[in-house]
Amino acid sequence: RPTATRLPIIAFAEPILAAITDQKPDFQDDFSTRGGGWTSVDEWCAGRLKYVEGEMVVSGCRVSREMWYTDFVAEMDARFLPGSPVDSGWRFHYRREAGGAGAAPYNFTFYYSGGVWVGFEEIGSPGKYTGFPDAARPGATVNNHVLVIVKDQNVALFVNDRPVYYGTLPPRWKNGGMEWSVGDTVAFDNFKIWDISDLPLT
Repeated sequence: RPTATRLPIIAFAEPILAAITDQKPDFQDDFSTRGGGWTSVDEWCAGRLKYVEGEMVVSGCRVSREMWYTDFVAEMDARFLPGSPVDSGWRFHYRREAGGAGAAPYNFTFYYSGGVWVGFEEIGSPGKYTGFPDAARPGATVNNHVLVIVKDQNVALFVNDRPVYYGTLPPRWKNGGMEWSVGDTVAFDNFKIWDISDLPLT
């Protein structure tokens, strides 16, 4: 867990992380089997979701599973596979609404270069993005550990136990769907999520 003490992100995150320390995740998957319920969002990308040696490998596709968390702590490991172009990226969408375009306004994008972008997209308006060029480890085969906390309209992001971003979400209806979109080939592992909808903020 992060140990810094002075940043607003820590003041927000520490009591939440402390509250779930002894709680079993509401859902977790180490991808040792195919039983996690993950599916390709688009029919055309059938076959681009595979399980290889305890990882979920996604190639140029969107994946999701049936789960609904409006307020949550989620963590996962991800790495680009060899051969991925240097402009490769993958995106984690959260509070996703049902529907097509514009249904996943909140997202984090992780690039092969090590850059991370915090994004908000809404149809009819310019997207809003905040970039952090060296927030993650760059290159292929290198694992990055991602921790996301979303509570009410507050969001925090840690990468490799380092605080990267803390902010307030633009107000929208609190939906709870999630989706991963991958431009090239990325391997995911050790996914865990805790429902903190009933956890009070102090």
